[in-house]
Amino acid sequence: TYSLLVDAHLINRDPMSAMAVSDDMINAGIEPSKETLENLRRRCLWELDYKKDVQVESLAKKFQIRMGS
Repeated sequence: TYSLLVDAHLINRDPMSAMAVSDDMINAGIEPSKETLENLRRRCLWELDYKKDVQVESLAKKFQIRMGS
């Protein structure tokens, strides 16, 4: 599934590819889970990629998913 692909990229410390897979998932009409978005956000913050973090936040708002702080 897409979530497993996102997780695999996150494990390999590649948030750029993880975001690309999540974009493909959304374009295919599949809504990301809260867990997937939280994992993606956590990796973006760990890698100090604040631009991607903002993108994850906007995705969460788009799908009305409440994210932790």
